[in-house]
Amino acid sequence: MEEDKKVEQPGVELQQLLDDVLAAEPEKVVFMGRKREIGWMHKGTMRKFSHVALKEKDEWKKSVKLCAVVLLNGCFRLMLLYWLYWRWLYYWKDPDAVEVLRVVDAAKKKIPSVACSLLTILATGMTDVMMTMTAEEARATRAGQAGARPTR
Repeated sequence: MEEDKKVEQPGVELQQLLDDVLAAEPEKVVFMGRKREIGWMHKGTMRKFSHVALKEKDEWKKSVKLCAVVLLNGCFRLMLLYWLYWRWLYYWKDPDAVEVLRVVDAAKKKIPSVACSLLTILATGMTDVMMTMTAEEARATRAGQAGARPTR
């Protein structure tokens, strides 16, 4: 006989994590020796984040720019300070990769889940390790979906 599975209450740390998410409190992150608070991402910030992620080719520069976008997090601050702040981080401060990852990881939790899910789906579909169909296989699949016999 199978053992009866019991439903148990989550632990205290999981309850605190859920409370933090529901209360929409900013997450505290240490970046370059200073404590920073990362709140919910504004729409302008998410737009700038997407633009930088798609346009920048150099991976390290992209990471620093994304970190700067997250730390500024606001339309007016992005318009006024972004061009200076990312250069200051990239050329003068040269942050550690772990610190940049910590900031971007905290920001990931502050994006509404619908947009994050869509981004994950699109990123999965755009990877180069997915199997692709030949033109003949694509025609046969489309004909099958339409209910017709595949043509050769």
